[in-house]
Amino acid sequence: LFGADFARVTAAAIGLSLTAAVSSYLLTGPRVAYAMARDGAFPGYAGRLHPTRGTPAAATLTQAAVAVGLVWSGTFEDLLNFTTVGLAALTGLTVA
Repeated sequence: LFGADFARVTAAAIGLSLTAAVSSYLLTGPRVAYAMARDGAFPGYAGRLHPTRGTPAAATLTQAAVAVGLVWSGTFEDLLNFTTVGLAALTGLTVA
């Protein structure tokens, strides 16, 4: 609609937005699993911190393993549908 130059700028903006979203999920996801493990709502191994860095390393590795499994499990559309339904459900529960 607006030409090739606008398409490149829009693609760059979308790429930057996706990079920011992935970065925030990488930082918050393991900490949520860590807090849930400390409260007893997630397996206990995720509630351990790295001895020198103080970061939830076990929860981070668990999140990475699940992410790799999801990426290998199907197509991009399947993954998008799976995560969209989950995020919508969790958002609804949060609002409720």
